[in-house]
Amino acid sequence: MRGMSRIPAESQSTGGTGGTTSGGRTQSTAPTTSAANLNGTAFGNQLAQAAERSARSRNTVGHCAAGVSDALNRMGVPGRGHAYQKANQLASNPRFREVNVSASDLRNLPAGAVVVWGRSAAKPYGHVTVSLGN
Repeated sequence: MRGMSRIPAESQSTGGTGGTTSGGRTQSTAPTTSAANLNGTAFGNQLAQAAERSARSRNTVGHCAAGVSDALNRMGVPGRGHAYQKANQLASNPRFREVNVSASDLRNLPAGAVVVWGRSAAKPYGHVTVSLGN
């Protein structure tokens, strides 16, 4: 399954905005783009640093949404809940916009890109990460 990425809105790309959750799977309305077309931002770098600090301080394995929420909250982006819910939370935040990249391109996302995977039988709460840009 492909993750739905949300990057800080200041980044330049051909991606669109929006996204819905249907039947527990994240459905995207953004066109697919290459991560090479995405530029990082100062906000994205700060978010990546906050996410890494959160992950290291609380050992977030199995608690990905809590760690990402902590990092987002530190950056003034409100929201709590399960991992799959981050897509809709960020969709309503003007500091982020949705882009789609292939699974093989996820490693090339700029720092601060939030990647949300929908629910599945193996991951009933989904999964969420923040790219560190490296």
